[in-house]
Formats: sequence, structure tokens, C-alpha cells
Amino acid sequence: PPHVPLIVLVNDQTASSSELVAAAIKDARRGLLMGTRTFGKGTVQAIVRMADNSAVQLTIGRFKSPDDSLIPYRGIVPQLKTSLPPDEEAVHKILSSHFD
Repeated sequence: PPHVPLIVLVNDQTASSSELVAAAIKDARRGLLMGTRTFGKGTVQAIVRMADNSAVQLTIGRFKSPDDSLIPYRGIVPQLKTSLPPDEEAVHKILSSHFD
């Protein structure tokens, strides 16, 4: 199939599984990330109930990108940094420089 240009918009609200997808796209060089650094959640928690009916929340896993970079607390830095929402002219200029 022909190569279809792909840009994924990310910002500080991009977290958890959406960060994994963004990292995979970036690391595989399949598309570009545009926006601001992602949230940096990247953890998996489990709630363990205690005998006294209280609970403890434990971090049981941390997400890594395909190139083995940790996502928690760091987030993912996009290749095209811009405040969102960008104006239409700025988007056109950025896209033209990468896909012409």
C-alpha cells in the first residue's frame, strides 16, 4: 500500500495507552507527533484489599516505548513542538516542510 502521511496530535492530556500508541508511532518512524510533551503516566496499578477493609494501591508495572524508553514521569516529546490548537497557517507550514 502507498505510504499515507500520519501526524498524531499529543499534549499533556495524552496518557496511558494513548502514550503507548504515540511512542510506537514515533519509534517506528511511521508518523510524526505534534504538540506538547505527553502526561507521562505510563504505569499500571492494582488495588489490594486488606483484611480490615482498607486498600493499598500498588504500582505493578511501568510502560516502556518500543525503543526501551521509560514513559512514567517523563512523557513523550513530540518531533513537532507547538502549542495546541495551532492556527491553520502554522499547521500548513509544518506539514509542507515534512511532506513535500
